[in-house]
Amino acid sequence: MRESELLETQDIRSFFSESLVDLIDQRNMEVRDDTIAYLTNLLTNFMRSDRFYEWTPQGPTLTPLALLYGEVLNSPSSMQRQKILRRLGDVALFIAGIFAESFHRRCYDVDYYIGMGGAAYGSLSESMDGKTSGRVHSLMFAELSNFFSDFVQVLGEIADYSNPQDDSGVLKLYESWMRTGSQRAARKLERAGINVVDTGSNTQH
Repeated sequence: MRESELLETQDIRSFFSESLVDLIDQRNMEVRDDTIAYLTNLLTNFMRSDRFYEWTPQGPTLTPLALLYGEVLNSPSSMQRQKILRRLGDVALFIAGIFAESFHRRCYDVDYYIGMGGAAYGSLSESMDGKTSGRVHSLMFAELSNFFSDFVQVLGEIADYSNPQDDSGVLKLYESWMRTGSQRAARKLERAGINVVDTGSNTQH
């Protein structure tokens, strides 16, 4: 079943969840249920541009990973540090997985994103370890860190789920819209139930 047809019979969250389970099973990976739920939420949330981008007086933008890491080092509290580490890991994973083709076109180094994202989740796990209330989250983020490169590949496969040569897949349309601002892609996304906004040219990797 093509991805576009699949989305007519179930919502995008269900599509992501079932795709993640299928692809992870194919790889014989033992992954926690809460890790799969986290990845499902990440994909679903970031399909909304207002949750993927950061909103500033100058418009929507993405803070480069190196600057996010600098914010981690200068964070005044552990809670703020954890929030930024999570953002760093999430953005690195989403870009490395969903926008894989952009790395080939623009000569970006995907290993940089894997290293930064995996380290962010690892630090986040360590900051929660030993705390009763954070033990479960610590294990989840440790798994995201340890299998970061595997999850990048899984997300890449979800992006190509319909057909590697077909640009009608939702994630391919989203990647095209993020890269070019194509109104055609935006209209197709809206018909699939995904609202986007005009982000201008402020995307930074």
